[in-house]
Amino acid sequence: LIPLIPNLHASSAMGKKRAAVAPGLSRAAQDVSQASTAELEAIVFGGANFEEGAVVEENSDPNEEVDAPAKEKTAAWVDPDHANLEVPLVGGRHKKRIRGEAEKHVTGDEYERILRQRFTKLNGVARWTDMEPLAKELSDSDNEGFEAMASSMPPLARGGNLKPTQLGIQRLRELPMLATGQRKGSSAIEALQFHPNSELLLTAGRDKTLRLFAVDGEENPKVASYHFKRFPILGAAFTPTGDQVLMTSTTSQIWGLDVSSGEPFEVRSIASDKSALRCLAMGPSPQQVSGLKSSKMYSVLGDHGAISICDINSKHTIRTLRMSSPGVALLFAPHQDTIYSADEECNIYEWDLISGRCRQKVKELWAMRIQCLAASATKNLAVGTVTGNVDILDISGPK
Repeated sequence: LIPLIPNLHASSAMGKKRAAVAPGLSRAAQDVSQASTAELEAIVFGGANFEEGAVVEENSDPNEEVDAPAKEKTAAWVDPDHANLEVPLVGGRHKKRIRGEAEKHVTGDEYERILRQRFTKLNGVARWTDMEPLAKELSDSDNEGFEAMASSMPPLARGGNLKPTQLGIQRLRELPMLATGQRKGSSAIEALQFHPNSELLLTAGRDKTLRLFAVDGEENPKVASYHFKRFPILGAAFTPTGDQVLMTSTTSQIWGLDVSSGEPFEVRSIASDKSALRCLAMGPSPQQVSGLKSSKMYSVLGDHGAISICDINSKHTIRTLRMSSPGVALLFAPHQDTIYSADEECNIYEWDLISGRCRQKVKELWAMRIQCLAASATKNLAVGTVTGNVDILDISGPK
């Protein structure tokens, strides 16, 4: 910095000398002299903002590259009425903060300038708006030749690839649940399940009625309807082969229905203490995985954490398992002879159906109360909680 100071004074003196020797110089020559002084000051003290009207020296190197001036951004659209708009700065607490001492009314452009200046003072300059995007977004034409990635999952729809904003879902006709002129059903739907081998759908509820529908998407006709006196249905499910339907209620009684003949039958009580049976669960279908003994079983929960494993054909209890607390959910594994259960204290149990031994017991720490369980065909167990969260557990085995 020290060697440059004499040059600065020399340049300033030279500028004054030029003005003294040639007082009649044109305005352009005086601007050139002022520009030279401004450039030297910018070199010494930093900064490259010249004063308005300054020009580059005439004797500068013609081969030297000069940066093009940055283009000022202009608004995409300007409202011509802003110039004629008059904004009062009185009558509001927030307007007092931006009002000057003598300003009471400003134009629309001035009011916009004040707001922008105040926003910049509070939030700073958003320099990220001037940055170039990292990657160019793909247009619709670029996605036309997009090919689906390799995956082991089945396709979501046929006839082409789905776009990210579309779902391959079509709403079909509703089931004829209501009678003519009826606006509301007789009760809530407590049980809903498709037949394992066909499009036959069962529905049941506290109105003590089991209904079967042939779902075709057009008419969805009702196949049959069965009413059970003094038996509000809380659970109903097809057996693994689809030949029968079993139903549970608020008591220890279980009723069944032969699908082919339509004949109802009563199942002998399996609870010794006449406790209510709930959470009816069926074993996996033999068509999905063959050779499993669980495909000939069903299970229900009793009081005091009891789990009754029963035979499909004889309806007799094969084995009774017991948890440390009353149960809330029950599920057969779809790929092995295993059953999963959950109790009120958010403990999840894995039971071996062959030996009746509890393989492991896991505490679900993040759940307040478990509502239901669901298992994938390979290794995942989904846990639905009362708070609306779904936790995923790995049940593939030891790591």
